[in-house]
Amino acid sequence: MESLSSWLADQLAERYPETRGTIAQALVDGPLVPVLDGLDEVPASHRRACKEAIDAYAEPSEPFRPFIVTCRPDEYTRARARLGLS
Repeated sequence: MESLSSWLADQLAERYPETRGTIAQALVDGPLVPVLDGLDEVPASHRRACKEAIDAYAEPSEPFRPFIVTCRPDEYTRARARLGLS
């Protein structure tokens, strides 16, 4: 499975062709703060895989990667409950 970092670089290069190659990956690994919008729109069967990919991207120890995830509040609350989080 492709890493979230690689996927973000691919998406960046697709949208902005001048960033193809190592530039897109350098931007993702460096100064960009990705906004992952619509996590609640991901099919329920894929949400755990999305969470795991985001966790791996964030890195389990310092330096942590900054990012923003958006989701409807009710979906977020239900997802936390399903995962056993408070």
